[in-house]
Amino acid sequence: MAKYTCTLEELPKLLAQHGALRDKRVRKAIQRVARRTLKYIQDETVPVDTGRLKKSGRVFQTGQTPTVAFTAPYAAFVEHGTRMMAPRHYMLRGAQKSKEFLAEELADALTGDVMDAAAEE
Repeated sequence: MAKYTCTLEELPKLLAQHGALRDKRVRKAIQRVARRTLKYIQDETVPVDTGRLKKSGRVFQTGQTPTVAFTAPYAAFVEHGTRMMAPRHYMLRGAQKSKEFLAEELADALTGDVMDAAAEE
């Protein structure tokens, strides 16, 4: 079974530098980003002929980083194209949208930290 994967590999390193990765809220926010990204790709960007590619989408946990993957054997061919077929870039468009989701979810998570700190004072 082929698997085509897209991750935000720099994210854990960036968050670890700021100590935020240990924060339960941030980890949950990252999980929500992965689920929202998968739903966006399945609903908005993945081309549908039989529905097999769309149904093959999953979120896998790899270490502390969630990974959005499509496991249909032809997933990478649809994404990147072949010499006979133009690329569809359904994952690339989903990854671009995930940046918006990430900004929203991290803002919510970090705003919660600020609110908790203010309530403790």
